[in-house]
Amino acid sequence: MQNAKLMKTILPVIIALSFTISFARADDLPLVDLGDPIRVADLEVRVRPERPDRPNRERSAAVKEVLDQFKAKRSEFIARQRDLARQLKGASEDDKEAVREKIRQNRAAFAEAKDDFHDDLKSATEKLKDVGRKLHEERQGSRRE
Repeated sequence: MQNAKLMKTILPVIIALSFTISFARADDLPLVDLGDPIRVADLEVRVRPERPDRPNRERSAAVKEVLDQFKAKRSEFIARQRDLARQLKGASEDDKEAVREKIRQNRAAFAEAKDDFHDDLKSATEKLKDVGRKLHEERQGSRRE
């Protein structure tokens, strides 16, 4: 009951306020002075300095070549393992042991190839580090002069 009385008194007030409130229009807003427009001639454009040819491109190509050789060996290993797994499924009990031995030999050969790859990659990265150190020393020497 009290809510109904409250609604009867508040509702006309809300309606009256809604008619009296004027909404802000763009014309009523104050203008802001932004100053002079920016001209293209006033902008400072920074250009990256040219980089000299990278001397270690041949080295990185050598690393890529070693990586590609390893990927080829890995693909061969996976193909052999799949082939041997198929042979294992269709083999008799006597032949299964021979196929398992071939799988072990294939794994051992791949592990050896992986170790060789790791050694080659490590030596290639050491050579790259040496070249980087020499370049750094040369740059430090040229800055001092």
